Amino acid sequence: RSRSGFARSETGKTGLYFSGGIDSYYSFLTRRNELDALIYLDGFDVPLKYSDLRERLRKNIGNIRKVFDFPIITVETNLRDFQERFLSWSFSHGSALASVGYLLADRFSKLWIAPSGNPASISPFGSHPDLDPLWSSDVLITETDPVDITKVEKLRLLSQYPPVRETLRVCYQFPEKGLNCGVCQKCLRSMVYLQVVDSYEEFKPLFERPLDPRVLAKFHKTTDESIDMLYKALQMLEKNGTYPETVQAL
Repeated sequence: RSRSGFARSETGKTGLYFSGGIDSYYSFLTRRNELDALIYLDGFDVPLKYSDLRERLRKNIGNIRKVFDFPIITVETNLRDFQERFLSWSFSHGSALASVGYLLADRFSKLWIAPSGNPASISPFGSHPDLDPLWSSDVLITETDPVDITKVEKLRLLSQYPPVRETLRVCYQFPEKGLNCGVCQKCLRSMVYLQVVDSYEEFKPLFERPLDPRVLAKFHKTTDESIDMLYKALQMLEKNGTYPETVQAL
C-alpha cells in the first residue's frame, strides 16, 4: 500500500475513461495499443433515475466491447446524484473521475482522460488539461490526451471505422429512444462537423432527428470567430460546396 493508504497496482496497466463520445473514442482508437481496458461510468453522464436510457447506453457499450474485442469495465456510481446537491456537475465531475480512479488503483497504474471542448477555447471546467494531472499521486498517474485536435479532425478519423457509425454517442440530453436526440447543442454541432467530413449520411441513423437548418439557425453562438468551431465549419462547407442549407443557416 502507498503512503495514502490506497492499494497500489503492481500490474502497470493503463486505462481510459470512455463514454462512447467523440473525444474518448478518438483517444481509444489512437491509443489502443497502449491501453489495457476502457472504463465506462454508468450514472456519470446520465443520472441514475433515467433507467431506460442507462440500459440503452449499457447495451451500446456492450456492442462496442464486442465489435472491438476490447475489455470495458463498467462502474455504476451515484456520484453525480450526490455531488449535484452541493456543487455544479460541470465544475466538479473531474473529482468524480479521480474518485473512481482510486477505486481502481489496485488494477491500474495510469488512467487517461479524453479532453473535451474546442482547443481554441479551453476554459475552466471540471476536467481540464491543467487540472487532471493534479489528481495523480504515488498510487496512480492521471493524464489528459493532447488538446490541440479539433472535433472535425477527430471525426475525420472516426468516420473510417464502421462500428463507430453505429455506436457514437454525442448527446448530453436524455433522448427517448436512441443514443442522440438530434436537437441539443452537442448533437447540432456534431452533425455539422459530420457534414464537413462528408460522413453525415453514414451517421444520420444515430440521431432521433436529422439536422434541421431552422433549429441550427436559432442556435446561440459566440461572436468570436477565433474560438468557435462552427465558424471554421462554415468556411469548410463553403469550400467543399456541400450542404447549402446548413451553410445558409450558419
